[in-house]
Amino acid sequence: MKMMLKCSSCQKGLVKFSNSKLCLCHECYMQNRLKKRLNELEGTSLAQITVEYNQYLFRMYLQYINRYYLKYPILKQAEDLLIYLTENRIAPFTTWEKIYHESRLFGQQHKVVMGLTGCPFIKIGKMLNELEVLPPKSEDCSQYYIRVLKRFPLEKLEAIERFILFKKNKNILDKTIILRLEFILYLQLWSTIDIYFLNTTDIQNYYIFLKDNGHSQHYVSQSHSSLSEFFNWCKFEKIIFLNPCIGIKIKRPTGQITVCDENTVKKLMSFIKNPKSDPEQAFLLALILIWGFKSEDLSFSKIEIKDNTFKIVIRRKKLGAVKYYNRNQVLEFPKDPKWFYTLQKRFYKKWLAQYGQLHKSYPNYYLMLPRYRSVQSLTDGTIQARVYEATMAAVNEKIPPKVLRKTCGNLHSSSSDASLLSALGWSSEYCFRYTWLPRIYFKNSKN
Repeated sequence: MKMMLKCSSCQKGLVKFSNSKLCLCHECYMQNRLKKRLNELEGTSLAQITVEYNQYLFRMYLQYINRYYLKYPILKQAEDLLIYLTENRIAPFTTWEKIYHESRLFGQQHKVVMGLTGCPFIKIGKMLNELEVLPPKSEDCSQYYIRVLKRFPLEKLEAIERFILFKKNKNILDKTIILRLEFILYLQLWSTIDIYFLNTTDIQNYYIFLKDNGHSQHYVSQSHSSLSEFFNWCKFEKIIFLNPCIGIKIKRPTGQITVCDENTVKKLMSFIKNPKSDPEQAFLLALILIWGFKSEDLSFSKIEIKDNTFKIVIRRKKLGAVKYYNRNQVLEFPKDPKWFYTLQKRFYKKWLAQYGQLHKSYPNYYLMLPRYRSVQSLTDGTIQARVYEATMAAVNEKIPPKVLRKTCGNLHSSSSDASLLSALGWSSEYCFRYTWLPRIYFKNSKN
């Protein structure tokens, strides 16, 4: 006799014999089997690994895969990783570049299916990021350098690598250097001759080509400054005798600040103050619209409750040659006005409930939590999706985080004094723009 029951693990409906000892659906039954085999593997395998650091890495890998839905290929990969760690001594990981290097070596010995299993060392790197041993994967630029350098001709690689080293010694950020390389590479692909033999007329024709192919004036201006820097360096290194960009003047486009109109701001503030609005969405909008948070601030900030005071610890990245912000690392929120103090308590109550439902190998108190699986920092794309959800709930249209942050700058500088923006993270030069740049109102695509 058969009867309809529910799985005791996932609570999904299933058909199961009434006299069975366990009431599990097929998926949960397979998960139990795989987890049992993983536990057996962990119990018998650590003795095989003689290096203590390798044991530590294997444990982290097992912690990572136990968070997610297990498959047989993942179990096979765990066995392959065990063999690899038994046969090789791994140096302590201090950068993502070392992670990628070990990943390539592992891939040469064992099959890695990126869509099915992924790389075990990338998973270990994510766990090390949670422990703050490594920076976030999104901030590592070593793979971008490899991709860009592969596209340059072999005879140019030595000079390009020296140019990269020169820029790094000037404390220029990696993302800025890669952007410069992209502009140089684009010129190299356009030119039918060696770029070292280009003259001023060729460079002017190149800029005309960019405009004719739909590139904006801002792109042409950036390209000109990047190429001028590169050719100046080539001249200093005596690779060329004359900078072909000298004498060419590119007009910079007039800047504009895209902000929300007054009616939209009123609706957003009403949504933030409304005690019935979703606390996460309201708090997210308040952080951007009032405190000028960027997407990366929201991704990596952490919560701290001390002396009954709500605080946010903002993560500071490595700065380049110019310091673009001077905001305090710890942001302490006031208890006045009352509506904002109420919003803090509502948000923290929801945050605690959500935090309790997520997997945690280590205590990480990120401000913005994922909605399932494990506690980890969110990507810029996820933050943007959350902001879109919040603005749809507030004003029934999608407003990008950048527009909301510029609206914050516009609100704080409406009295022709933009000095307050420096305390919110803007550079002094960018603050000054808010005193004179023209404003345009944001228009959604449906409008």
